[in-house]
Amino acid sequence: MDTGQIILVVTIALSSYAAMHYYLYRKLLWVFPRHKKAIVISLVVLAGLFFIVISLTRIGLSYSVTPLAWVWSIWIGYVFIFFVFAGTLDIAIKFAYFFGKDFVLLHIKQRTKTIFSSGVVVLICVAGFISAQQVNILSYTLVTTKLEQPITIVQISDLHLGLLSRETHIQKLVDNINALQPDIIVSTGDLVDVQVDHLDDY
Repeated sequence: MDTGQIILVVTIALSSYAAMHYYLYRKLLWVFPRHKKAIVISLVVLAGLFFIVISLTRIGLSYSVTPLAWVWSIWIGYVFIFFVFAGTLDIAIKFAYFFGKDFVLLHIKQRTKTIFSSGVVVLICVAGFISAQQVNILSYTLVTTKLEQPITIVQISDLHLGLLSRETHIQKLVDNINALQPDIIVSTGDLVDVQVDHLDDY
């Protein structure tokens, strides 16, 4: 990837990041119309946590930024899911209005729709967090004449080891993998996120 492509990718990523926050800002104005300044300040601070965490991590302060990393991770998850969920509702409403369909959401106030969307997103985030703590194991048996004896291959993916990884969770993963007695372990992506200095024992 050359410099031009990197600039393009970063520009798209930052534009999308800003667009999601601006969309949320517009929605929050329906709920808190008299608190525009507070909304702006809150969104700027929360959006800026990403750059603060990255900057502090680069200078070796990974331990001290862990709480901030948790806040930002939860926040960006909420913002992204809200953008997708509420955005889908908005598109559905626009289509219904355009085609003259009597869609129930056409008769609901923006404030109510925003509160409803926020509630649904919170539930999705909680369910996602609980699901992320689980270790899911799927087993497949492949029959081939190319091997003289059976071997066990363990594939791991999407561990995202980083500032938010707890040693207890990592040990649980290690124990599960060891219990399978693999001959080969294959990691197929998203193994590490940002900083893993606190996981040196692994």
